[in-house]
Amino acid sequence: SAEREMTGVGLTWEFLRGKTVLNAGAGRGDFGAEAENKGVKAISLEKYPADDDEATAKIASGAYAVGDAFNMPFAEGTFDVVMAFAAPPTTWTESKEEVVALIEEYLRVTKLGGEVRFGSGAGLFLGSIFRTELNNERPGWGELPPEQRVRLIEEKEEAFLREHFSDSDVEIIRTESETRPAYCVIRKSGEQSL
Repeated sequence: SAEREMTGVGLTWEFLRGKTVLNAGAGRGDFGAEAENKGVKAISLEKYPADDDEATAKIASGAYAVGDAFNMPFAEGTFDVVMAFAAPPTTWTESKEEVVALIEEYLRVTKLGGEVRFGSGAGLFLGSIFRTELNNERPGWGELPPEQRVRLIEEKEEAFLREHFSDSDVEIIRTESETRPAYCVIRKSGEQSL
């Protein structure tokens, strides 16, 4: 649902009013439909849209675009907010290079001063990539208590994002929610050069 997606990346309708929003990895486009009802201008982007009349109508309306998040069909600086909940980069990315390329593309279509927000719903953004790395770096890593493994993965994720996007403000927000314990906000600064 739209509310679940927004909560997963720390957004509210109030915050989004007056902004142009891209929902990357939008699935059926529920967020875009709800955004329209709330007076928020939003476009849903999905690489693999449903093949039915409802999806065809959404695409025809212009509020739903078919495309690859690695090469989006939008001009530079189009959106105030790019959001991705349970979508790339938290899913479907297999390497650090893919994560960097994807976030760079998100930042390309984000206006200066705008935000890229993403979260997995599980708390670990890039967990599978770093889980493998930690497994190779630290013998016995898999035998650590789950909370300690999660903390180590989160530390690696945050250091990685801060290193690769040092021209932007990177913030990992941890919540009290057990189902959506963390999300990432990258604010595109005026010094950003893509």
